[in-house]
Amino acid sequence: MPRVILSRRSLEADGSIVRDEPGGSHLLAITLDATDATLEGQIDGRGWRSDEGTDRVTFTPAGVVRTITMASGRYDSLLVELPAALVQRVCRTNRRTAWRSASSEHNAKLALAARWYAEQACEDAEEDALLVRLLARTVARNFSTIRFRADDAWLAPSTLSRIARLATANHRACLPALAQEAGLSVSAFSRAFRGAIGLTAGDWLIERRITAAERMLIETDLPLTEVARSVGIRAASHFSQTFLARRGMPPSEFRRRARGQTVRVSGSSTPGEYRRLGR
Repeated sequence: MPRVILSRRSLEADGSIVRDEPGGSHLLAITLDATDATLEGQIDGRGWRSDEGTDRVTFTPAGVVRTITMASGRYDSLLVELPAALVQRVCRTNRRTAWRSASSEHNAKLALAARWYAEQACEDAEEDALLVRLLARTVARNFSTIRFRADDAWLAPSTLSRIARLATANHRACLPALAQEAGLSVSAFSRAFRGAIGLTAGDWLIERRITAAERMLIETDLPLTEVARSVGIRAASHFSQTFLARRGMPPSEFRRRARGQTVRVSGSSTPGEYRRLGR
C-alpha cells in the first residue's frame, strides 16, 4: 500500500551533493530554517537557487531527479514523499496529469498543511486521512494540470483535525455542528470541506457513521435499532438501506459473517498507511 513518508533533512555547506530520486512519489521540501543559507542545484536538468525564509516550498514530481549543493550556511527542511498513485486517487482522476517542478516558492497554505500533518500524532485514522487528503489536493492544485471546481474553498488543517475529533467523540454530530466547529455557515463550510478533501461533508459523515456501526456490530450484541440510533441514524430501515449501499450486504449479514470470521472494518477514506515523523 502507498505510504506518505516524512523525514527531516539538515544540510551544511561542505561541498557535498545530495541527489534525490523519488521514483513513484512526488517529493515536497518545506523550509524550516534557512538563515544565511544558499542552496543551488538542478531539478530535471534545470538549475535553481533557493531564497531565504520559511514557508518556502520546493516540489519535485515523481520520476524527476533533483540535486542540491549547499553554497553557504545551514538549511533545515521537512521532506514529504507523496505517492503519485495516492494523489491521483484522492483527486479522483485517471487522466494523464502533467506536473511542474518548483524551487523555493513561497506557499503558506501548503507549508502549513505539511507541517501540521508532520507534527500531529493522530490516533484517529480518519483525522490522519483528512490531513493526507488536504495535503495531496493542495499539492495537486499548485503543481498539476488536474482541474478543480472554481467554487472550491479551503480549510486549515487545524480545523480539519477539530472536525475529525468532534465526529469521533460524537457519532451523532451533524453537518450544522461541524460547520459551527469550523466557525462557518453550513454552505460556506460545505464548499470549504469539499475543496479541502474532495468529498462532501455529508458523504464523509455517512461513511464515518457506517464505519462506527461496523465496529458496534462486531463488538456488541445491540439490536440494529440501537446501533442505528447510536451512530445518529434514527430509522433502522434507513440504516439498513444505507449500510447495504455502502458495504454490499445488510448489517445483519455483516454481523453474522463477522462472528464467524475476521472481517476488515473500513477505517480511513484515504488508501494507504502513513509513517509519522519521529520526535
